[in-house]
Amino acid sequence: MTVVPQRVVLSGYYGYANLGDDAILLALCSALRAAGVAEILVPAGPRPPAVGPPVRWLPRYDWRAVRAALADGGVLLSGGGGLFQDSTSLRSLGYYLGHLWLAQRARRPVAVVAQSIGPLRRPLARWLVARALRRVQVLTVRDQGSLATIADLDVRTPPARVLPDPAFGLPAPSPAAIAAARAQLGPGPRVLWWLRPTAHTATVLEAVRGALPQLTGAQHQAVACQACDQAVHEALSAVWSAAPLPPPSVSEALALIAVADLVVAERLHPLIFAARVGTPAVAIQYDPKVAGLAADAGLPVAGHDASLTAAALQQAVAAAWSAREPAAARLRDWGQTAHEALARDLRELLASLA
Repeated sequence: MTVVPQRVVLSGYYGYANLGDDAILLALCSALRAAGVAEILVPAGPRPPAVGPPVRWLPRYDWRAVRAALADGGVLLSGGGGLFQDSTSLRSLGYYLGHLWLAQRARRPVAVVAQSIGPLRRPLARWLVARALRRVQVLTVRDQGSLATIADLDVRTPPARVLPDPAFGLPAPSPAAIAAARAQLGPGPRVLWWLRPTAHTATVLEAVRGALPQLTGAQHQAVACQACDQAVHEALSAVWSAAPLPPPSVSEALALIAVADLVVAERLHPLIFAARVGTPAVAIQYDPKVAGLAADAGLPVAGHDASLTAAALQQAVAAAWSAREPAAARLRDWGQTAHEALARDLRELLASLA
């Protein structure tokens, strides 16, 4: 029987009703529970998803509780997600590096789990991340682009490797969930859109407005990952064929994507869900993590949000629509491979920390 740590502190952006981070959290907690971890402590915001034992929530900024858990035999799992970047703020980066610092001060093992590394634009941020990563025991990233960033930071020890995003560990949607999703979307072929607010939202909205009238033959439906996405979708209310759907739960989102014919997403995790269930998808890049997944999964990219045009978007969606059957079969195989690799590699990761 494989020996695993009995107490794990899980560091990430949890408890803020973000579909992608909720998916990561649910999948990691399920994997840790199945492996036999007795206690999972998660610093979280005000709205964590329902997970159940052995998960115990800690206030997000309760540094004393994190330090006590680590000092009492805990190990730190940092991630998943895109935690080590400075595009949000140096304060956010400092928060996640602070958890690594606490574990290292307590001489407890640290594993970086399936993270996207970067962007790191400030020299100070690059130095801090490189210094912290050289001191962890296990270093895994979720795409080849992050491996390149690790190499650029000159982090050679520990050796970095790719671990699929934890959301690939989620179970396939149940027949009941599939039936509910079909009823929610209604009859006919469907294209699901998952947009998000960025500094370049106006450019994306203009491109979508210009492309949609040319994309006939399917019904178009917008879905939000977070409440803040609703405003973006509502700005397109004149061109959508239906009112935007509010943020679904993780299981509901998987089912919606499973019954869709095509996904167009600026959000990362709808693209991951599409790969998990074998639904063809088109990416709109706003962050290196989206480009990283698209490159690894072989997904077409319509363009970058800063320079997206209606012509490029229309061409990418139309091409994906016409080739959706062979794309679905290829993506289904790739997603299943990622699902199986994640389960195997997580077990090995935990055993290495015990």
